[in-house]
Amino acid sequence: MKRFLSLLLAFALALSLCMLPAGAAYSDAKDIQYQEAIDVVSALNLVNGYTDGSFKPKTQLNRGQAAKLITNLLLTPEVAATISPASAPFPDVPKDHVFASYISYCASKGIINGYEDGLFRPGSPLSAAAFMKMLLGALGYSTVIEGYTGANWSVNVFKTAMGIGLDEDMTTSLRAEGTVTREEACLMMLNTLRADLVDYTEGGSVVLDGITVSTQTVAKARRWGTSDTNDGGIDLKDGYIQFAEEYFTSLQRREITDDFGRPSVRWSLKSREIGTYEDIPGASYTDDVKMSRIYTDLGMSAEDAHADIYLNGVLLSGSGKAFAVSKSNETKLSAAALTGGKVGRGTLTDVYRDSSTNDVTICIRSVYAGKISNVYAASSSRPAYIKLTTFADGRPDNWTASGNANEFDATGFRASQYVLYTFSDETLSIGEVRAAESGEGDLKRYVTGESMTLGDSTYKYSREVCFDTSDIPNGESGLSNGNGYRVYFDTLGNIIYVEQSSFKETKYAYVLGIHGNYDFQENEVRLLLTNGNKVAYTTARDYTGTISDGDFITYSVERIRQVQSEQQQEAQREA
Repeated sequence: MKRFLSLLLAFALALSLCMLPAGAAYSDAKDIQYQEAIDVVSALNLVNGYTDGSFKPKTQLNRGQAAKLITNLLLTPEVAATISPASAPFPDVPKDHVFASYISYCASKGIINGYEDGLFRPGSPLSAAAFMKMLLGALGYSTVIEGYTGANWSVNVFKTAMGIGLDEDMTTSLRAEGTVTREEACLMMLNTLRADLVDYTEGGSVVLDGITVSTQTVAKARRWGTSDTNDGGIDLKDGYIQFAEEYFTSLQRREITDDFGRPSVRWSLKSREIGTYEDIPGASYTDDVKMSRIYTDLGMSAEDAHADIYLNGVLLSGSGKAFAVSKSNETKLSAAALTGGKVGRGTLTDVYRDSSTNDVTICIRSVYAGKISNVYAASSSRPAYIKLTTFADGRPDNWTASGNANEFDATGFRASQYVLYTFSDETLSIGEVRAAESGEGDLKRYVTGESMTLGDSTYKYSREVCFDTSDIPNGESGLSNGNGYRVYFDTLGNIIYVEQSSFKETKYAYVLGIHGNYDFQENEVRLLLTNGNKVAYTTARDYTGTISDGDFITYSVERIRQVQSEQQQEAQREA
């Protein structure tokens, strides 16, 4: 089943997260596609990064490097580092060559061969078929028996390799003669760790109707036999010996669900967690969606009468046709019976289907806007982390600032920075965080519950849009054309947070006092203008009891100018 690292995409495919996952130490992690594979093989020390801190995932693997990888797999890196060649394995690979010991070892095991001219060419790029052939050799497949020599060797290699899943999760189609990148090699090595070791049955003959027929020697998955002490490190108690169960007994792989209900895998080495990686969903959405659409997008032919639906990590209870993923079910995920309407524009929905059972799992994540309150450097007890504050009219249902629910391990952020985040209401923990982009302009118009037009650009609201209550106390209804606003976007370009950046001076004033509260004449108010001036203003009616100190009030520009003129004339007379 395909997987990707939780904190790299994080907001899954829709958000295209560019932040570093907890387990990724490479400086070019943003260029890495097969994060899970690189994390695991790096944890086993099978492959390393460069001295500048990068991994260079797209760099081509050469033949000498491949020999080192295979030797590390078979001997463990610690043992492989101690071997030395008895003689030069090939004319172009002298004993002091950096890869000589690895090339010599693989050649002695029949895993690699040179070219027809006797050379090995260690610096040449490695073809996909050649690397797969080496991996199959490490698993116990015989070059002679399987036909990995001769004119059609690459066809036979690909047939076996594809059959046991060495190419699983590869997003690009491999060609036999095509080259292999460093990260592609890591992915094939990860699949090798999960593959079964093989032994060959004894060749012989049987008599059928008086005719002696030779039986073919075939590779069969190796079983534990009577002792299965180590079985279950990779594929739980299946009775077969996976490569890692034989050579890396401390490596553990467990299928779990993450904080948001997504099917995932957790890798660990001894007592240290390598990382948690979610399955790649069968379908993903960033808006409301009908159950019938999910049925079609998953390529289903039979309904799942009761899909498991998780909303921000909480499994929703209920049953009946509303939960059915079927061709005819036109119910939307936002239906009150399912999610309380908490699905809409900008909401992330990942859908998974177990092909063996036809069971569907739907995992919904709300994306919120927040602000970083503090940034903490790494210490001896924990990695670097940040603290978030939320906004009053846009926070998770179970949000709490107590404990460490508002903390998240991350680097590259600054205090007071606006961010996007997801939050599990089940585990009370932040799932992902990334910086929010912003824009600014004067408001031309807004459509209630739908969009804002700033300058010449119109932006739609995210489902979780919220407003700065200090400057816009009445939320969306407090918006006013002509005022300047700064808006923050989710990664789809929807507005998720709005704050006021400037006032149109001829439009608003701040109420300092009203008739009934202060010694004013009937229907009179005292206003603080946005340019700093204070004026008294006679309103069209008495607002006593209906307006409070600190409220905003719209007033007549002409009347204010008249009042200001009268005040100036009075001041001149007194002078």
